[in-house]
Amino acid sequence: MFHIAEAFGRNPDYLVDVQEVVEKLDETGIRLSNRRAGFEVSNLEHTFTPVPDGTLYKSRMTVGAEHPLVRGLLNRYIRPRVFPEDMARAWLKHNVEEVGNFEFFLPELYAASA
Repeated sequence: MFHIAEAFGRNPDYLVDVQEVVEKLDETGIRLSNRRAGFEVSNLEHTFTPVPDGTLYKSRMTVGAEHPLVRGLLNRYIRPRVFPEDMARAWLKHNVEEVGNFEFFLPELYAASA
């Protein structure tokens, strides 16, 4: 279980404070899932793929449910209130900035651990 608490862009309106189940964590990536009443309501997946000059990092966040019993209600009515479009854009900017800094410290950290 991971506890994530972040306010994207230091904006308290964009506060995320969740506990996510770690469904996958290995050298190929990580997948976190948030479930409510047995239904997945969001997930975050980062994948790492070796490429000639380093690692290709892909990130995907899904907010909303796919299960037909809750999809309509959750996605149409709840998602815009819990994770509105402006907050989603703030998360995207946050993710680009966060991941964009990896190249400045991860190679040295990796070399030190090897």
